[in-house]
Amino acid sequence: APQTAQSCRRAWNLPRWARQSSQEKGQPETLGRRLFAGLVGLLLLASPRRSRAASGPPPPEDEIVKVIDGDTVNLKFAGRCRLIGINTPETVAPRQKEGAPPDCYGPEASALTKSLLPPGTKVKVELDVEPVDKYGRQLAYLYRSSDQLFLNAELVKQGAAKRYKVAPNVKYDTKFVELEKDAKAAGKGLWGACASKSPAGPTTSTASPGSAGSEEDRRARHIATVLKPGPGATLRVGVVDVGVGRLSVSVRAGGEVELSCKELVLEPLAPSPHVELLLAMPRPKVMMRLWSVLAQLGLRRIVLTNAWRVEKAYFSSHSTEPKRYIPELLEGLEQAVCTSLPEVRIEMRLKPFIEDQVDVLFPKDRYLRLFCHPGAGLRLRDAVTAGQKPPQAVVLAVGPEGGWVDYEVQLFREHGFVQVSLGRRILTTDVAIISLTTLAADALAESAAAPHTPWSAWLVKDLKKRSCKDFISYEDAKAWFDKYFPQYGDIAGLDGDKDGKPCEKLLKK
Repeated sequence: APQTAQSCRRAWNLPRWARQSSQEKGQPETLGRRLFAGLVGLLLLASPRRSRAASGPPPPEDEIVKVIDGDTVNLKFAGRCRLIGINTPETVAPRQKEGAPPDCYGPEASALTKSLLPPGTKVKVELDVEPVDKYGRQLAYLYRSSDQLFLNAELVKQGAAKRYKVAPNVKYDTKFVELEKDAKAAGKGLWGACASKSPAGPTTSTASPGSAGSEEDRRARHIATVLKPGPGATLRVGVVDVGVGRLSVSVRAGGEVELSCKELVLEPLAPSPHVELLLAMPRPKVMMRLWSVLAQLGLRRIVLTNAWRVEKAYFSSHSTEPKRYIPELLEGLEQAVCTSLPEVRIEMRLKPFIEDQVDVLFPKDRYLRLFCHPGAGLRLRDAVTAGQKPPQAVVLAVGPEGGWVDYEVQLFREHGFVQVSLGRRILTTDVAIISLTTLAADALAESAAAPHTPWSAWLVKDLKKRSCKDFISYEDAKAWFDKYFPQYGDIAGLDGDKDGKPCEKLLKK
């Protein structure tokens, strides 16, 4: 989207890592999306994540329940659905919920979609490569069943939407490019209504540190009273999911802060190891403390799920509300000087999630699936570096502080998760997550260049090292013994009297 004064106002400094500089300003750079930083006026940009290609029978038929805005609807069976390949002006984004006015032509685009898709309308649903976005919405092309009207294309054709390319869902991108070109040339919809509202030159925004209660004031106060920039100074800013840049800043009489978006040069996001987290929901107070930590660790995706030892009431707490955890995530990004906002998913039922969605979200050809459990288990570094080829990403399943129950352990194993352990100690959730994530990221970086030992050879070597001291209980030892005995025999020498009962001393405990 073209840079506007409103988007410029959202490009505030991130105070924990803002720094003054009298360096010469770089060359202007045009952004292909709106600028967002800090905790106010956020529009979280979905980053492409590959998934299994859609396949199977012809597109199913669904029914419109409600139109949310120009490019988002509720379907009877699929739930919340985002139209692929297009983007309409916002009317219900987080900044609008906080009182900001709708984007130019946003209400008109929503009204058009509502007129084309009134409640009860039957629609055909066509998927592309990536079926679900980072917010859990179905991604689809919609066709009105009565006349086969292609809704995505119709909105672009009438100037109510712009073409919005997000790989790998690009099946009809060429068509959308042509339709947008024609609509723009004819001045249809937003191309005519909003042309005069784009800024013609440099834009600025101001905020006073004296007024209370808003995020801008917090940052303005930090600039005016802590950084105290001199003439010609610049501040570093973060653009969510884009990178880090610099803006000119000045402080007027009375403490009013002015940021100029005349020139904004972005440094690209630094590549980081791809680690994701499947976390059994902690206590709400613990979860609120964790959000900032999880962002600092650079996790790409966070999935909160239920477990046998998790209270269901935890999921109705404030810690699971976006308006509460997004500010915490952003605070973590400020601390880490990073702008990659983690994707957050909440899955209330562990078993259906593992059985139905794990292969979609964490495909085996890209992800190494690990679950952490006290007692016997592989070292995390060995698990990451021992494969025939290095994994592209790692997903870590971390249970409650008491660990996963036996049924959950078996469920993970049946779906390709490898057990890893940090030893016999029972760790708090935050300590376990920090340790595991750091080890996984380091191992991923190492495995990208290091030669790999075949898994079978490494496994035999590791099995020989096992002793009864590695197990917390007899049941734990017996489960490990039964898993490997059929193929390797008593390779670790745990069953001295050959009666099929390993580590019998643990029975006395």
